[in-house]
Formats: sequence, structure tokens, C-alpha cells
Amino acid sequence: MRRLIPVLFLVLFATPAHARWSLDTEISHLSFGSIKKGDIGEVHHFTEMQGAIGADGKASLTIALDSVETWIDIRNERMREFLFETARFPTATITATLDMAALEGLKVGEVLNLEVPVTLALHGQSSAVDTSLTVARLGPDRVLVVSRELVMIDASDFGYEDGIEKLMDLADLPSISAAVPVSFVLMFTRDSQ
Repeated sequence: MRRLIPVLFLVLFATPAHARWSLDTEISHLSFGSIKKGDIGEVHHFTEMQGAIGADGKASLTIALDSVETWIDIRNERMREFLFETARFPTATITATLDMAALEGLKVGEVLNLEVPVTLALHGQSSAVDTSLTVARLGPDRVLVVSRELVMIDASDFGYEDGIEKLMDLADLPSISAAVPVSFVLMFTRDSQ
């Protein structure tokens, strides 16, 4: 199953061979920034995502791009239609394969820093992205995964140049940066057996 970026990290903590971890969507949060006019930064997020991690270490996170929230309705609509093109590309998917053995020893209350390569599939393109994570075992069946450092995405790697130009024209802006900082807080819960 393909689901949001956070799902990739759950795989790391599934200790029993048949364990599966699911993203807690009530607590989890993924935000991204945009920079316009050279130095005006704004923070946005997605309200809908799903994720899971299997016992084999394969994790995936799926983000519903229609759920983008920028706090301005017309900007939400324009990003859906002209940037993300959600009629053609409704989701972004993050996948990774994790070394489960390295994480099985994490005890409740312990924290671990990890460097995890992920694959981001977005707008019909796919690219490898390095992530730096902090993982905390909150309980036997609860794991928190947060970005230790911002994840920088280059929108041009995913064919967003035309969409950015269109947004600039519609909003009469001299510039919108293709550099997009992303951060996340992901809570995973082990599914009951």
C-alpha cells in the first residue's frame, strides 16, 4: 500500500515478524514552506495523509494533495489546479526500506537519530531524498518520528516550473522559490494482532 512519508519510518519499529504499524493521522503533521518576492516566507500543510510500515521494513506514506492548506482559499484552489494538478496527480508518495534489526533494540523512552534515504513520487516524477530523523519509542506500541533537520525539496526536480510560473502570473509576483523546506511529526501505532 502506498501512503504518506511518515509510513516509511514505522517499518523501523515493527519487532514481531508479523507486526504492522499505522500512521496516527490525528497527531501526525507534515508542513512545507514557500518563499515569494525573494524573502517572504509562508508555512503551509496537508490535512490528509496515510501511512503504514510492514514487518519487512518497507514503509510508505501517501499525502492527499487536495488537502493542501495555505490559510487562503483562493491560493489553495490555485495550488491544487495549477501547481499540483490534482486532477492528474492526486497524491504524493514516500517510500523507504529500513533496517529493522537496527531498531529492534530501541527501548521505551529511548531516542535514536537516523539518516534514511527515501523515494519521493510526486507529479509523475520520482526522486531520491535524504532525510535526517529522530525516532523516539514512546511505548511498546507507539513510535514518534520527527524531522531532525528540514528536508529540502527542489520543485524543479518534479516538473513544477510551469505551475510556479502560473502562480506568479495569477498573484502578480516577481518570484516564487523552487526550494521548498519540509518538516514533519509522525506518530505510528502498532496494529493489534
